[in-house]
Amino acid sequence: MIIAKLDNVTHVVASDGSLNRSSPMYCPSCGQRVYLKKGKLKIAHFAHFSKQECESFSEGETAEHLKGKWKLFHSLKKQGYEVALEAYLPELKQRPDILLKTDTESIAIEYQCSMLPIDKMVERTENYLRNGYYPYWILGEKFVMNQNITTLKKTFIQHTTRLGFYFVHFNSGTNELKIFYDFYKVSDSKWRYTNCRIPLEALDLMLNKNFKELISKKTIKKPKESLYRSYLELQNKIRASNNRLRPFIFTLYRHSETIVTMPIELFLSLKNEWLIEQPPYEWKYHFLRWIESQNKRKIITKRNIISYIKNAINSQELQIARLPLVKDEVIVSLFVDYLSLLINTGIVIKISDEKWLFQSKAARYSNESDKVKRLKNLFF
Repeated sequence: MIIAKLDNVTHVVASDGSLNRSSPMYCPSCGQRVYLKKGKLKIAHFAHFSKQECESFSEGETAEHLKGKWKLFHSLKKQGYEVALEAYLPELKQRPDILLKTDTESIAIEYQCSMLPIDKMVERTENYLRNGYYPYWILGEKFVMNQNITTLKKTFIQHTTRLGFYFVHFNSGTNELKIFYDFYKVSDSKWRYTNCRIPLEALDLMLNKNFKELISKKTIKKPKESLYRSYLELQNKIRASNNRLRPFIFTLYRHSETIVTMPIELFLSLKNEWLIEQPPYEWKYHFLRWIESQNKRKIITKRNIISYIKNAINSQELQIARLPLVKDEVIVSLFVDYLSLLINTGIVIKISDEKWLFQSKAARYSNESDKVKRLKNLFF
């Protein structure tokens, strides 16, 4: 920690050269005694005498974390923002690295440099949101981007209408911020994305989601693939006895269907399918069957879709990625986008932005040759 207190009123900063080391100093959060540490590897900071766990500083602090939050704090303060370093929020029992207040909101900035359990990250985020704080996570070197976006890294993804999905990285050594965005999942262990370097002085623009002045116009172009190729990949997984596919195969059999009979609409591709943990053809099959269970000419509303999603999650038919910083409506939009594709195949008709008319069921196939012929002629 960089801030300690001498008494109930007076707070001191570790970098204060006039600080008397012999004076009793206390953790502003737990009230335990702390002492001043200065060295070559870490900037001046306070540490607990006792190893008893402090709920605000239980993870320990690396040199990267101490230096990084100090730089982020001073950058915002220099720009005239109302900011507090290590401000303890007693109603939450949490201490964000930086608390920034504007006329419209309070932003809790967390500079995350160490790994932590997903449940803990989700708990912190939801606690901030419940109490009226907007959590803004900035990732350190342990979260440096490579070809894979892990389940933990995925939980830090944020969303804005202008930019889409993104997360932020800060290198406290070079003072360089990076935004990673425009994600495309190539396979289970390979992702593609776009990134843009941003000077630390532009941190305020990023916090205000003013991305127009920050990001490159370059985006990832998803390669054009045939539906037939997607179908072959599924067939190859079945031949390899992929255990992950067994529940889905059982679901098909339960409905008197097979890989051959299943509709080609299940292979229509959408951007951001990674929002759902299951293979795309699996959740689309369940959703398509739900649509087909409606009475013909039945109007399907956006409210109906939201209800379907909730029921499917509760029954574990649908598994959504844990994204505490992303609003539920973003997940709903993925299903709405899929409905737009089904318009082209005549399954539904669009009435308005929130209403669709069920028209006819998707075609099933009695033999593979007919299906393959159709698949080879279609692209997504």
